[in-house]
Amino acid sequence: MKLRITAPMRVDIGGGVTDVPQFSEEIGTAVVNIALDLYKDPGFTLPANVGVEISDTQRVENRLFFNDRQYGFDSRPGEDLYFIKKIILKQLSSAASARNFDIAIFNTLPPGTGLGGSAVLSLCLFTALQLFYARRNSRPSPRVILEAHEFETIDLGIKGGFQDYIAAYFGGCNYINFPSLAKSELVKASTLGLTIPSHIEQFLNESMLVVILNEETISSSQIVQDEVENFYADKQGVGAHLLAIKEHNAKLYEIMYQKKISDMPSAIGVEMNQSWAHHKQLSSLIARSLLKDIEKTVQPLTYGLRGPGAAGNSLFLLAKPENKDEVIAYLSSLSHEITVLYPQVNQTGLRVISVE
Repeated sequence: MKLRITAPMRVDIGGGVTDVPQFSEEIGTAVVNIALDLYKDPGFTLPANVGVEISDTQRVENRLFFNDRQYGFDSRPGEDLYFIKKIILKQLSSAASARNFDIAIFNTLPPGTGLGGSAVLSLCLFTALQLFYARRNSRPSPRVILEAHEFETIDLGIKGGFQDYIAAYFGGCNYINFPSLAKSELVKASTLGLTIPSHIEQFLNESMLVVILNEETISSSQIVQDEVENFYADKQGVGAHLLAIKEHNAKLYEIMYQKKISDMPSAIGVEMNQSWAHHKQLSSLIARSLLKDIEKTVQPLTYGLRGPGAAGNSLFLLAKPENKDEVIAYLSSLSHEITVLYPQVNQTGLRVISVE
């Protein structure tokens, strides 16, 4: 048996912070995200992605490969491997048999994208190990989303929301308007895994760019921790910004699925920009250094832009068609300090492929 598991990243175009449990439990959640495939070139030929491949082995021990390099399970894990090995060992502890495997992780995604790469990796790993031991090659129940999120937040103690896992599993567009995974029936949620209308998909594919700092300056968990502390210190003030972010997400959902608007690109951009202005008030760790200068330069050339996820090390922007080449040329001049990725909409979500 040999399986390959892949899943898309995501961008929360209206801001995703309201899915953080400390916020959602008190003010509720409203997040619109879009699943993305990422590429390193404007021709969409060099993917930047995360995936897992698992197969039977004739050896007497399990083997782990990370970007083609083999690691033993008894070797001292580095920062990357710690996360991976913890997931594997957790799954092995509940496995019904002792079948051995080779498991390969491939990751060509730059660090610090803010697009949910760690959630994609954990979801793919959980899926691969569950299907391998169950001898199945079909997509698992959405419950794997809950299991992967619980591992990150409970086992590892990382503060964060759950929207990344939903986009990775369902693909397409997701309007998340429930406060937690545990209290929702994901399989029955009518606003998850929505097909993005063709005219909006075309607009997004022609306009989207992601800018990432080459040297990650701050972790997402650190920003979320600061936001939570600020919220508890000033619930009224910080809460007002969170409620505004929710409102902009709800409006984005209306623009995409409920309202017919003649100037759809500008309408989406307005909601993105206004939501981003509120998001930046949640923590002084957001939108610092070079990204702040880039934002100021390219904003007139875009419909909208914002920091995705926790918004520490990257920008997501929708360039105007007539200005996109100018934006790319400017960003290329900063190639020693930033990486530019070229997103495309993913409508399929988690994929399980049997490999011969």
